[in-house]
Parts: sequence; C-alpha cells; structure tokens
Amino acid sequence: KNYLVDLIWYISFLFIVFDSVKSKSKYFILLSIGIMSELLQLFFPILGTFDCVDLSIYFMITIVAYFYEKIK
Repeated sequence: KNYLVDLIWYISFLFIVFDSVKSKSKYFILLSIGIMSELLQLFFPILGTFDCVDLSIYFMITIVAYFYEKIK
C-alpha cells in the first residue's frame, strides 16, 4: 500500500544525494537513510508503517543506480 509514494520519495532523495555527493559513499548514504526511515517507522508507528517491501524497493533502486552509473 502506498508503494508509489515511497518510490517517488526514494528516487527524489537519490537525485539529491547524487547531485551533492560525488564519492562512492553516496550509495551507503542512500541505503542508510532509507533503512533508518523504515526502522523509525517500526519503533514509532506514528511516522508510518514499517514494510519489508519498501526496504526491497530501496535496495533495488540503489542497485539499478549503481549499475547505471557503472555503465555510464
């Protein structure tokens, strides 16, 4: 439920991080913030609903971005 919102949030965050961070640590930053946001939802339900599908979406987007940048 509401996966499109999470997808749009994470992709827009990806563009912000890619524009401001030029080192390889940008992938670590992306995954860390995504995982942290989901874990906060697990401990504080008022922030949203924890969902493993969101975590897998974050991993997939990061992997696709990594390979896209590697090929480019």
